[in-house]
Amino acid sequence: AWASPCTAEAENYFVKKDLLFSDYNENVEKTLAKSIAAAANEGRSALEIKFASEATYAKAFAALFKDGKIYGILSQARKMTTVNISDAAISYIEKENFKIIEIVIVLK
Repeated sequence: AWASPCTAEAENYFVKKDLLFSDYNENVEKTLAKSIAAAANEGRSALEIKFASEATYAKAFAALFKDGKIYGILSQARKMTTVNISDAAISYIEKENFKIIEIVIVLK
């Protein structure tokens, strides 16, 4: 049976994990902090986030890594878990063709 785009989208990993963003704002930052804390709780040191458009991807990338917003997000994530997440060290992998950023956190 043919699945409608909406149904197919609902099955999407990023949608299920609340990691697909159509904008970049404070709500996205709060969601990221929660998702980073959850990843740390599961012992995972990487988290992929996806953006709906190239413009949103570019805006988020600039805010997170050029303007340094990621460090505040890491500080928030640390408060949500007993896992010691470094809020001073971070790396990322750009998957620009797919509008995905893989955030690699440092667990102490």
